[in-house]
Amino acid sequence: MGSSFINVGQQRFANNVLLCSVHSTNAPTGPDIAVVSDQVVGKVDVFLDDRKRRVDIDSASGPFDDLRNYAYEGCASTSGSLSSLQAGTDDAPHEFSFLTTSGPRFDKLVNI
Repeated sequence: MGSSFINVGQQRFANNVLLCSVHSTNAPTGPDIAVVSDQVVGKVDVFLDDRKRRVDIDSASGPFDDLRNYAYEGCASTSGSLSSLQAGTDDAPHEFSFLTTSGPRFDKLVNI
């Protein structure tokens, strides 16, 4: 007895695809870029000053691109540990024979 079982994740994905395709076909187009740039040219400095002021005031918006985050590894580091990358490596031979049945799109990968 064959039943078509779709799990919740697959159903949500299908719904999102449908919503996306509906919205993308009805999406309004924006104004001409030349029109926008003429209106905004005088306001860019005000915009940037406002954003800078907001970031300076907000203590939670620290410098997330700070290079010191990457100087240390481990429990005291905000970037975490890289040791999990080594855990997935081994010197055992890998089995890639399934690529030969994958079709012509994977021929270059098979040759490698």
